[in-house]
This record gives sequence, C-alpha cells and structure tokens, in this order.
Amino acid sequence: MVSTDNTSVVAYIQKQGGTHSHSLYLETMQLLVLCKSLNVSLLSKHIPGRLNALADGLSRNYQLLPSEWTLH
Repeated sequence: MVSTDNTSVVAYIQKQGGTHSHSLYLETMQLLVLCKSLNVSLLSKHIPGRLNALADGLSRNYQLLPSEWTLH
C-alpha cells in the first residue's frame, strides 16, 4: 500500500500511468515493472496533507522546499 498526500502519484499508480508528466510516468512504469517481477500487488491511497505531517517531515530530513516559507 502506497499512502501519499500526492494525488498525482495515486492516480498514476491506480491508472498504471498517465499523460501529464513524462517523468512521473517513467517512475510509475519502473515501479510497476519491479512489482510485477516480485509478484507484488500495489495499491495506492490518498492521505490529506494535514494528516500526513509526521511522515512528510521525516521524509524531508529537515529540508525546506523552495515553495515553502517560514518565519524567523
């Protein structure tokens, strides 16, 4: 189960690809080929960002994205 706050990732996994992002399409295909070779079923689920704060923070390893800002 892939749980993510990224709706594009959920859609690409559920639909096994897409047409809007070539790089996401390639990543999705690599993931699906790997899962098939390992005989793994892959499911995806959307988690709203406000409910995904802990995992989001841990995955960023204390890095701020250019689109985010903070107050000193």
